[in-house]
Amino acid sequence: MTTLPVTLSDVAQRISGTHDSAMPDDLRQAAVLRLYVLLKILFLLHAGSVLLNLVGSGFFDFSPGCAILGAVHHGFGLVITGVFLALIRRGRTQAETLLNWALAYQVVTCFVAAYAEQAQGTGGISIVAVLILMFPLFVPRDVTKTLVAGGLSALVAPLAVVLFRSMATRPLPEFDVVPLVMNFLFAGFAVVPSKVMAHLARQVKTARRMGAYELTSKLGAGGMGEVWRARHRLLRRPAAIKLIRPEALGRNDANLVLSRFEREAQATAGLESPHTVELYDFGVAQDNSLYYVMELLNGQNLESHVVEFGPLPPERVIYILRQVLDSLDDAHSRGLVHRDIKPANILICRKGRQYDFVKVVDFGLVRITADAEQASKITETGDGKILGTPAYLAPESVTGSDPVDGRSDLYAVGCVAYYLLTGHNVFEANSAMSMAVAHATETPQAPSTRGVAVPRALDALILQCLRKRPSERPHDAYALSQELARVPVERPWDNERAEAFWTGHLSDKAFIDATRTVHSEAPTAIVEPLMTA
Repeated sequence: MTTLPVTLSDVAQRISGTHDSAMPDDLRQAAVLRLYVLLKILFLLHAGSVLLNLVGSGFFDFSPGCAILGAVHHGFGLVITGVFLALIRRGRTQAETLLNWALAYQVVTCFVAAYAEQAQGTGGISIVAVLILMFPLFVPRDVTKTLVAGGLSALVAPLAVVLFRSMATRPLPEFDVVPLVMNFLFAGFAVVPSKVMAHLARQVKTARRMGAYELTSKLGAGGMGEVWRARHRLLRRPAAIKLIRPEALGRNDANLVLSRFEREAQATAGLESPHTVELYDFGVAQDNSLYYVMELLNGQNLESHVVEFGPLPPERVIYILRQVLDSLDDAHSRGLVHRDIKPANILICRKGRQYDFVKVVDFGLVRITADAEQASKITETGDGKILGTPAYLAPESVTGSDPVDGRSDLYAVGCVAYYLLTGHNVFEANSAMSMAVAHATETPQAPSTRGVAVPRALDALILQCLRKRPSERPHDAYALSQELARVPVERPWDNERAEAFWTGHLSDKAFIDATRTVHSEAPTAIVEPLMTA
């Protein structure tokens, strides 16, 4: 049998032009932040040195020529450092490019430092040697780049010595070659911190491997776990991975939790609505965390959208809700209940030439309503608590008076509609428990009483969704969608109007920035179930 010379991972690395020891994206960003701090320190040192050479020559017995030349050298270092700081603050240059440019900056800085040492007549280990050894900690590069940068940094020191001595107008002490030799030795020693940083990067990458996917940067965190940007190691396809801590699913037997997780993930993967986030894969990480691999979406969740732009017009709310209901209808027809419908879990996206294209996310914790007995326990964890967001919890989820089924999601849809139209929750409360009690006992006010213009039919439909008894709400998601389609509006919302809104309000920068919050989840509250008579 012929043995394959390379692994699939090797093939992926060759295709992408990267090596397995390449640093993850978030570690690159952290390295850039460390570099930024170092640059600010060097900027202040250069500024102080310029000032010292210009106004301090009378106090420190600097010769006029050396003082002027020293000010010019440090002024050059000041300008280069300032430009580099501006590039980082601008935020448009990739982290990998900045770290590569930092190697050239290292060489320039060592030249300026070597000249300053000659002017000040310092002895012992050169500051150049310290910089050579220190830079790999701030600018982690591979061994080859570290050696080249260190060697050039050591090589420019003799040039600085020659330049200084050719410009000197006063007798100088005998030239000491030892510091220059030490610079080259330290250039070799710089390989050690370089290898240490590379080893740490490899350890992080190994720890972050989820099956065929590799975590690259964190997108957000919530009550159930964390969400990461990831990519397929072979296909290089971007994705979003949600890590779910085992304790968030209850304290049941581990095998039971894993079998339930597998069953629900397979059911979720079978959903076909284009408005449901696509599930690529699932599995168990080395720390026993469960993970879902989902499509990475470019868009903005409705909670952030309302905070930024205010309440939405009724026709747009209808346009969005009907897409949400298409996703829920598909799920409900397969016996799945979402359980956490809320504005933060509904994204409006731009897909090709389609605008305000809705994606419902966080289907990772749905429950299968195989029968009424299971449905009645659908929102409970292993220790008798309720998972959910209090502002969108159906009364039966709180009291246990009725089975939790698709109509519980419709109650949450009514809460979402209320928020989109008014910018306020159905009930206001100071605590999760008070909010849950309000949903179970208090009568909601119509959205139109909040000072917004809402068609009477839409007002009535939202209040119907918010009925305490599930039997009094719309029969199912499809029926509610049909009722919304019959609500009279002056000018229906369509893709043309959506495109005009996105063009006028969501610039390219805003659209790109929105991807950073995609799939991020607000902390999901856990409340004790209320006792009912």
